[in-house]
Amino acid sequence: MHDAVDMVKGKEEKEILLYCTGGIRCEKASAWFKHNGFKNVNQLYGGIIEYAKEIKEKNLPNKFLGKNFVFDQRMGERIGNQIVSQCHQCGTPCDTRKLR
Repeated sequence: MHDAVDMVKGKEEKEILLYCTGGIRCEKASAWFKHNGFKNVNQLYGGIIEYAKEIKEKNLPNKFLGKNFVFDQRMGERIGNQIVSQCHQCGTPCDTRKLR
C-alpha cells in the first residue's frame, strides 16, 4: 500500500474512490490513505459483489464493465454481458481462462 500512497503524493486534497471485490481491502486501504493525510477518501461499500446484487435487485443500470475477480474456482463473476478482453492467440473476444 505504500506504493499506492506514493503514486498520489501531493494530491492529498483530491477525491479518491476505492472499490474491490467484497469491500474488505478497501476498508484497509481507505484507512491507510487517511492515515497518510488524504482528506476525501471514499469507497464502494460491499465492493463489486454488493454493487452487482443491488443493481439486480433494484433493476438499475450496470456501469461495471467486464468480470469481477473472485477468490474461488470460478476466478471471475460476470456482472454484465460485456467482454472487455480478447484471446491472446487469435484475438477473438474472450473472458474465460481454462486452468490446466
